[in-house]
Amino acid sequence: LLRNIYRALTPENGAVYLNNTDIRKLTFRESALQMSVLRQESSTDFDYTVRELVMMGRAPHHTMFESEDENDENIVTSALQKVGMLESEKRTLSTLSGGEKQRVLFARALAQSADFLILDEPTNHLDIYYKLQIMELVRSLNITVLSAIHDMDLACRYCDWLIVLKEGMVVGQGTPEDVVTPQMLQEVFHVKANVAKDKDTDILTVTYIGTV
Repeated sequence: LLRNIYRALTPENGAVYLNNTDIRKLTFRESALQMSVLRQESSTDFDYTVRELVMMGRAPHHTMFESEDENDENIVTSALQKVGMLESEKRTLSTLSGGEKQRVLFARALAQSADFLILDEPTNHLDIYYKLQIMELVRSLNITVLSAIHDMDLACRYCDWLIVLKEGMVVGQGTPEDVVTPQMLQEVFHVKANVAKDKDTDILTVTYIGTV
């Protein structure tokens, strides 16, 4: 689904609309100005520095022959600061851990300055601290975010609306309180779990008991 939305795949049926326009009628540059993506897996054949990779997020804002300016540099610096990677801006990608690479890729998505952000498992490879940091940052952006998340606790804590997919079909949607129930977790994920609100934070939490 996400790959159809961010144009890695072409829908066999139906259409994807971005700001009321069929994305197939947009150039890739036009859609990139409106939509940025953090993929679950991303690789490059070149060993760029951290700053060089994040600067690539500014590419849609320039023609092929335009160079980066001071505004671009400031945006990249800000993005690196937000993910805690500014001090590592001169390091090359090959020297980074999986979690560090994920934060750099997220910084590149931020540097793109789009109003619609797609995240495919954004906390992949991250430890607990950076999982919470990234999700709190996402919540603070005040833009539309569509994310694939398998961590139910993160989904309950940070998402406003959930859509549950099973074998390509929508089997539930609504607020976390409406969607994340023991019945849904058993039917979709084949696990037994208790779902309750934390008495101190009022946040919905999932306690897994075992598999079905």
